[in-house]
Amino acid sequence: MSNLPCFTESELRAFLNGELAGDRLRALAEHLRGCPSCGIAVARLDGVSNTGLEMLRRAAELGENAGTVVQAAGTSPGASSASPQRVGDYEVLGQLGQGGMGVVYKARHVRLRRIVALKQIKGGGGAARETLDRFRREAEAMARLQHRNIVQIFEVGEEEGVPFLVMEFVDGVSLARKLAGTPLPARTAAELLLTLAEAVAHAHQRGVLHRDLTPTNILLSYSRETPASAESSFRETTNRVSRLDEAIPKIADFGLARLLVGGTSLTQTGAVMGTPSYLAPEQADGKGKEAGPAADVYALGAILYECLIGRPPFKAATTLETLKQVVHDDPVPPRQLQPKTPRDLETICLKCLEKSPQRRYAAAEALAHDLGHFLAGESIEARRVGPLGRSWRWGRRRPLVAGLLMLLVFVTVSAFGLVSWQWREAVLERQRAEAEEEEAREQRATAVEERRRAELQEQEARGQRAKAEERLTQACDVIDDMLTRVGADTLASVPHAEAVRRHLLEKAIKAFDGLRQQDSDDPYLRGRTAYAHRRTAELL
Repeated sequence: MSNLPCFTESELRAFLNGELAGDRLRALAEHLRGCPSCGIAVARLDGVSNTGLEMLRRAAELGENAGTVVQAAGTSPGASSASPQRVGDYEVLGQLGQGGMGVVYKARHVRLRRIVALKQIKGGGGAARETLDRFRREAEAMARLQHRNIVQIFEVGEEEGVPFLVMEFVDGVSLARKLAGTPLPARTAAELLLTLAEAVAHAHQRGVLHRDLTPTNILLSYSRETPASAESSFRETTNRVSRLDEAIPKIADFGLARLLVGGTSLTQTGAVMGTPSYLAPEQADGKGKEAGPAADVYALGAILYECLIGRPPFKAATTLETLKQVVHDDPVPPRQLQPKTPRDLETICLKCLEKSPQRRYAAAEALAHDLGHFLAGESIEARRVGPLGRSWRWGRRRPLVAGLLMLLVFVTVSAFGLVSWQWREAVLERQRAEAEEEEAREQRATAVEERRRAELQEQEARGQRAKAEERLTQACDVIDDMLTRVGADTLASVPHAEAVRRHLLEKAIKAFDGLRQQDSDDPYLRGRTAYAHRRTAELL
């Protein structure tokens, strides 16, 4: 018995769908060895026998995708209790897998001994009308195509009212299992996508849209010869899973295909059909009827993205969240996650993943040409979209959010402009104040200088006045000494000198009067003049 707790039904389904990997897958493989309950649950969920369950255990031990191993290798004859023993001329060897519409068996033509994949509709003859129409549409689509990289259809038949398709059996694994979260070298990825793009271009030229291109629907064929038994097929598959350069990729599962010519759409408006991570935005938005060749180009871009990065461009916790991302979000550029990705290959990938079909490659053939240019080292036709272009496209997808953002930007810019204007006005005002203050300082300095000059002039004037007064005093003294004293005193004792004395005294009086007329307000001159008159009067 296993010591681990039993796995939930959802985990067992994930195991059967090939969605478990790493430690969790190995833990389940070990648990299945000792837990009959989980083994019965796996058999019930997938309808496989004990032999098939043992192969699932072995696949898990090797870290392989369980669902793909069954698809590639099949089981031994009679492996499933639910499998028919014979369908028409085909002996059923075991179940390869099942989808939403049908079950695929490994079978062998009784007379030709050719191993084929036989697909029979679920529900038998009682299946819904739409399911029957889709089944017939898949057969018609595949019948139009003859390409080495597309799974071929051999026969369409009906057994006991249940339609079936007989297709080429692919001895290999799916691209999803090959990748398993691990990126491919850039050149290998480009070569693989070139091959797929050429195959899709072939389908488009014959009026067939696949509409569900995913790594799961890309089968890698490693041999043109079919192994003799399921056991040998399993060994060959596990040994070849890493040799992608030797594989021939083949596009399978045209269950959702639409015929461009001569057919009507079975997709209702608003219905979302396909694998969410690889749906084009117009499909994810419920406009599948409008999807054209550009939808397959988008899916090829998503596959290229996963080959380069190791995961699809969009994958959320729920299907609804994934669809929202596909419609509204831009993928992270591959070079941000894998810096060694060539820039031209990133440009090709992102052009395929454009939200608008008109901005993608016009056809898968154009994509193939650009991939060929890249591999040849030539210039590609696609051009990178700059940040401004990405912002514009984002705004067109989300007009409300973009409008609010633009309003916020406008308000922010306006507020910034207002603040900048006020700041500029404040700076100008400060500059004006500083200029006025500088002018005032200069005026004060000028006034101080002028005052200093005035004081100097005043001081100089006082000095000159003092000198003038000194000279005046000296002149008065001279007049007094030379005229008054001489006339009054010296000549007084000289006989007959009265006339000379009078003449000198009159000269003195005239001299003093002349000086007084020059400065009539000078009290000193008035005093000296009065003194001269008094002396003259006394003498005369």
